[in-house]
Amino acid sequence: MIETKKHTLLVVDDEMDVCDSVHDLLRREFNVLKARSAEEGLKLMRDNEVHIIMTDQRMPKVTGVELLKSIRTGHPQAIRMLFTGFADLDAIIAAINTGTYLQVLEKAVATGRSGGRRSRCRRRV
Repeated sequence: MIETKKHTLLVVDDEMDVCDSVHDLLRREFNVLKARSAEEGLKLMRDNEVHIIMTDQRMPKVTGVELLKSIRTGHPQAIRMLFTGFADLDAIIAAINTGTYLQVLEKAVATGRSGGRRSRCRRRV
């Protein structure tokens, strides 16, 4: 039996419970890396081949939009996703205008919606 290599997903969120939840949910399908800050995420990207980046918008020091923008140049092939538990309309508009993301997701914990995943926008950049 031929074993296929898993794609690597990096989740960046200052709330470790969110990182752990994403890891637990997706670990069978992806090699999941976890970072608690943009700085830690960038280091993991330097040390690993990352195919998908999921980042929270509201984090200390660097926002998710800023992180995705900085990643875009060095990793244009990576799928970039922004998720938030808040109605950060300005951040979402900034992400759209800079072409830094593929999809915006709402966190289920903050929204109180079951399932929690609601696509706001989809676009391949």
